[in-house]
Formats: sequence, structure tokens, C-alpha cells
Amino acid sequence: MAAQFFRNAHVVVAPDIMRELGASAGSLAALTSAMFLASAATQIPGGILLDRFGTRVMMPIMLVLSGIGAGLFGAAGSVGELIFARVFMGVGGAVLVMAGIVACARWFEAKQFSTLAGGIMATSQLGNLTSTVPMALIASWFGWRGAYAAVVVFTFALAALVYVIVRDAPPGHDFHARPRETLKQSAAGVMHVLRIPGIWRLMVMAWFAWGTSACIIGLWAGPYLSDVHGLGTLARGKALFWMALGVIVGGLGFTFIDRWTGRTRRAIVIGASLNVVLFTVLALLPDMGLVTATVLLSLVGMVGGYSVLIATHGRRFYPERLIGRGISTVNCAVLFGAASLQALTGLIVTSLAPPNAPIPADAFRAMFAALAITLVIALACYWRCPEGRPAEPGARR
Repeated sequence: MAAQFFRNAHVVVAPDIMRELGASAGSLAALTSAMFLASAATQIPGGILLDRFGTRVMMPIMLVLSGIGAGLFGAAGSVGELIFARVFMGVGGAVLVMAGIVACARWFEAKQFSTLAGGIMATSQLGNLTSTVPMALIASWFGWRGAYAAVVVFTFALAALVYVIVRDAPPGHDFHARPRETLKQSAAGVMHVLRIPGIWRLMVMAWFAWGTSACIIGLWAGPYLSDVHGLGTLARGKALFWMALGVIVGGLGFTFIDRWTGRTRRAIVIGASLNVVLFTVLALLPDMGLVTATVLLSLVGMVGGYSVLIATHGRRFYPERLIGRGISTVNCAVLFGAASLQALTGLIVTSLAPPNAPIPADAFRAMFAALAITLVIALACYWRCPEGRPAEPGARR
């Protein structure tokens, strides 16, 4: 939840930041993708640290780093300082969600993993909800800088709470008797994951699946609602709330579909195909009203919930001792994908938008078309990805 909040909290106040600091659409894209690049670059080291030290130690450390980044963001006086703060938040938030999934893999049997991992991924989107109306309300009262000051206090309190209540694994689990690996052995574990047959096809889908939806919810929805439909801060927050709610509903829905059918790959293919259709409609439908646009963008978020199944599918590929590295390696593709897609769409929108003026609807339509094309490419590669080897008998030892 905290990780998703940090990724998207700036969206509802993005127009205010752009006006105050004179930032362009390209600068906004760089600001957003900087956090994803930092998180992606920290994924594999974070996975190694999760396997070595566990969730109870690593999650509070990451939360403190995120809180420091939020403080730097609220105090920034230029776009460069904002980007530096987002990098700080990206390093801090690198493995927050994955840490929870790793803990579940150690606490619960493998047959329960799909529901638990999907539930974590879906409910983590509550961070998106708090980054909409609540963030907009605080920003309307105290300004966007005051809102980030409140975020710092909350984050430090959450870090202390996690350290007090979280435990890494049940008594008697192999985690408590794990051998201390050397750096060479840790790196060899990552290479083991990358050599697993089929993992690269999964990573291609991971690159595009969540990133396409994140481009909307985590970057362009706010400017789109502001520049094309003229919404103010609070009104944008309300519209973004419904989009974020769609992500949660969709994530939980795809989780239960997967648990019911046991066909993870097929559910991912269906979800990605539906989002291709939605992006195509957004690209081709001219002069959309506010209600139509909000409904379609909310559906993009809801259907994009299929991306929570990436972790479920990946869990079938790697063994117990490599859980942290396996999950974080696949998530590395998720985050690099989000960063690259945001940079790509930033170039598209910037090239079609006049300087120092609202972004025109045609620029957003070109961006929607590009996202549809990238998902088609991902589907073509993922289509032959195996379901994976059978899951291990259980997480308890």
C-alpha cells in the first residue's frame, strides 16, 4: 500500500507542481519514470537482502528511506530536486510489496499462494486510493508541500509498527536455519532464476502488463483530466479515486478467477487482450465526454488487475530457496517496463503538445495507441509461455 501511494501521490497534484516549478509534460514523465528506474535497479539487490535478512528487517528500512524521499520531495525547489527525491523514494519502495509476498510464501502453503499474493498485490492498490481524494483534500488545505510533510510522519510511524508486529516465517521453517551465502552464491542464485526455461517470456509480459496501466493511473490521468476536461485538484482526485478503485476490484477479481480455474496464463492473456481493446477505443474515439473518459480509464485500471497474476505465475518457476530473488527478478521487469513506457509516452505527448500550453486531446490519443501496440507485442511473446513447473508441496518445513 505504501509503495503504490509513493508511486502515484504526485499525480493528483501534478498540475499544481507543473505550474509552481514551470515543469513541462516531458519533465513530468521523467519525474515519474525516475522512481520506477530506481526501484527496478534496486530489485535484485533487494531480493538478495530479503533472502538474507528477511521482511521484518528490510521493510522498516525501506519505509524510512521512502519517508526521507517524501520529505525531500516536499522541500524541492526545482525539477531536478524533485527527480532526486523520487529516486530516493524509488530505492526505499523497491521491495515493499515483494517483501509482503515473500513473507506469505514462507508462512502459507503453496496452494494458498495465488490467493494471498494476488490479494496483497490488489489491496496494495489501496495506496492508489489514498493518493486520490485524501491526498487532494490535504493538498487543498495545506498545499502539496504540506501534504508531503504529513506523508513523512505517517511513513515513519508505519516503519515502527511493521518492525513490532511482522515475523519472517513460522517456527521451524527453513528460513531460520538458512546458511549465510557469499556474494558469489547470492549472484549465482539470480543467474539460476534467469536460466529457468520460459522465464524470459514471462518477463516480457511483466515488462508491459502493469506498465501500460501504470502509465494511466500513475502518470497521465491527472494531466488528461486537467488539460482535456478542465478538472481542478479535488475533482481530479474524485475521478482518480474511481480509477484506483477499479484497479483493486480488478486485481481481486482476477485473483479469484485464477484460484477457481487454475489457468493463470490464460487469465493473463484474456486481461491483456481486453486492455488492448480499451486502449484502441480510447485512441480512436474522438471528443469523449468526461463520464465516458472516466469509465473507460477506470476499466483500463480494472482490467489491468490481471497483472497481479504475474507474481503467481512466476512462483511456479523457482524453488523455495530463491523466492526472494525470483519474485524480485520478475518484478524488476515490471518496474523497468513501467519506467520505459512512461518515458516513451512522455516523448510522444511532448512531441505533440505545444510548449507552455495545455496538452491537446490528440496527444493523449496517440499515447493510448502506443500502449495498445506495446501490449500486442507482449501478447505475441507470452502466448507460448509454459504454465511453469508444479508448485512445491508447501512453504512450511
